[in-house]
Amino acid sequence: MSTTTAPARPQSSSLPFGAPRVERKGNVLVRWITSTDHKVIGYLYLITSFIYFCIGGVMALIIRAQLFEPGLEIVQTREQYNQLFTMHGTIMLLMFATPLFAGFANVLMPLQIGAPDVAFPRLNALAYWFFNFGSLIAVAGFFTPQGAASFGWFAYQPLASMDGATRENIERCRPLMDFDLDLGAVEQIWADSMKLPGAADRTTPRWYHGDLAAENLLVRDGALAAVLDFGGLSVGDPTVDLVVAWEVLDPPARDLFRRHVGVDDETWLRGRAWALSITLMIWYYWTTMPGRRARCIAVARNILADAGYPV
Repeated sequence: MSTTTAPARPQSSSLPFGAPRVERKGNVLVRWITSTDHKVIGYLYLITSFIYFCIGGVMALIIRAQLFEPGLEIVQTREQYNQLFTMHGTIMLLMFATPLFAGFANVLMPLQIGAPDVAFPRLNALAYWFFNFGSLIAVAGFFTPQGAASFGWFAYQPLASMDGATRENIERCRPLMDFDLDLGAVEQIWADSMKLPGAADRTTPRWYHGDLAAENLLVRDGALAAVLDFGGLSVGDPTVDLVVAWEVLDPPARDLFRRHVGVDDETWLRGRAWALSITLMIWYYWTTMPGRRARCIAVARNILADAGYPV
């Protein structure tokens, strides 16, 4: 009598109910690094931006400690202070604030619209790693012999780099209603400025205030008491600071200012050209900010009068 045996039941690979699942070491790290899931990428943005927030915050504390009292030497050299100032602003804007929004958008947006993922998951993941590696390269400048970037928060180019934008602003001003400035004279002043020595060259960099407008100056008892908006501080062409001569000073005070500053004719005219270029943004404020519009008109008239044109 023959007997048969039932085939053995395959062993179940599932874990008993309630048993903890133990993953191989490194699986979680590899899964996060290689993931194209929008939630994981969003978390990576948020975690990375928080790390850079901490780094930028430490830099801010060092900067404030250095400025707590005159003569302190928390930072050994001025160049190191410039590097801290520059990288603090760069980190807080480009490595913390911007990716923070990207992180929240990655986590929440597909869920809000009911989508399984973003349109291009691999491209989305690549964008994060480009951001991360680029940020690492920028911060790693501290470990190089020359140090990190030290040009401030605004890297102003030579005056000639503003040529295209300034001429475009002149054209934008032409159709404005009740615009009574002589744009032909304005265009001629700008064209002459482009021929000045040093207009197309990088000058010896100096600290300057990139937005030394009238609304950023505090005056007490007829004397300058303080300057606002230190986000405008930078290292570059110092002629940018001369715009205050046309922003807030009348002709006698302007002449006195020039004598005390002691700049040559070419530098003075480059400063006037910077003031003109900044003022020609007037079209942007024409209908929305009448107070700013009136100040820009006054500055433009000062420049035209200084150049010998009737106003």
